[in-house]
Amino acid sequence: MKEIAKGNIKMLLLSLTGACNLGCKYCYADSYNENMMTFDIAKKAIALVQAQSNDFIIQFSGGEPLLNINLIRTISQHIKDNNIKAKMQIQTNGTLLTAENIDFLVKEKIAIGISIDGNQKIHDEQRPFRDNSGSFKKIMAGLEILKNKKINVGITCVVTKNNVNFLEKLVMLSYYWGNIKKIGFDLIRGQGRGSKISKPTEQELRTGLTKAFSLGEKFKAITGSKIIFAQLNKVEKLQNKELIGFSHCHAMNGAAIYVDVDGKIYACASLLGQNEYLIGDVEQGIDLAKQEAIKNKLELILKKCFSCHYFSNCGGACFARWIGCGDESEQELECCLKITAIDCYQQER
Repeated sequence: MKEIAKGNIKMLLLSLTGACNLGCKYCYADSYNENMMTFDIAKKAIALVQAQSNDFIIQFSGGEPLLNINLIRTISQHIKDNNIKAKMQIQTNGTLLTAENIDFLVKEKIAIGISIDGNQKIHDEQRPFRDNSGSFKKIMAGLEILKNKKINVGITCVVTKNNVNFLEKLVMLSYYWGNIKKIGFDLIRGQGRGSKISKPTEQELRTGLTKAFSLGEKFKAITGSKIIFAQLNKVEKLQNKELIGFSHCHAMNGAAIYVDVDGKIYACASLLGQNEYLIGDVEQGIDLAKQEAIKNKLELILKKCFSCHYFSNCGGACFARWIGCGDESEQELECCLKITAIDCYQQER
């Protein structure tokens, strides 16, 4: 069996709340715990990771983490007061990036990732507020403040049949905005509300991604400025041996843990609520035997990845995506996304 990335915990994902102010049409979570994480739980989670790692990342997630910004403020102060070597980042829907919140995030050096699915029409169709009104203008207002402060951000775009033919326009808009320096494309999951949203075909996905990656290269040549595509960047790191197989899979390599609002620890954020993948809590710590059993199970289920021609440049599939969809077409789409990235990377070189 080929080598799998392993190591101490390098990332702590904290779900600050399951509450969210958006009603994304494809959200794979049917329901979330809308309570707010307490500082006591967060502090214990940080101590748990700190005992294993001298330097790690804390990622604030949700729900919408900025709904619990008071906890982020408390955690940030705790990090400083105790000289904890942790970098912080947040993945947000971007609607609560007010001037006040941005000033705080910038001051505390919290890296910002935002979800944007396309131009105003497409984004508002896929990611409206709960009352079905558009969220795009709110996000643009926050991006403008960040731009004026010369703060760069990364964005994630969920690819559906609705926006797959407009991915290159998102690249164009990103160059226009100027402070978007990284784009990641994520596939819609056929779970929760996502089961009712149409997926792109493999051909549509390949064409849309190829056009987007190609336009990025053209703009780089014209402007001298580079936007990093997460998928191409991963291929490069795999080829350079900076990453190895399943380095992205926290459930398999143990390099990250996900802590929910109540302090339960899961092997992966996408496996939240599934007791089969519950590996501990912040009070008792991690059940290493169960963590190892999950790793072995995943290696067995994803064994076909190891014999795939593309594995060394792909890094392997996403287990959570595979088990949640019950549809082989979703597995094939993930492979299509990764193979397209590999082909485009090799063509550019």
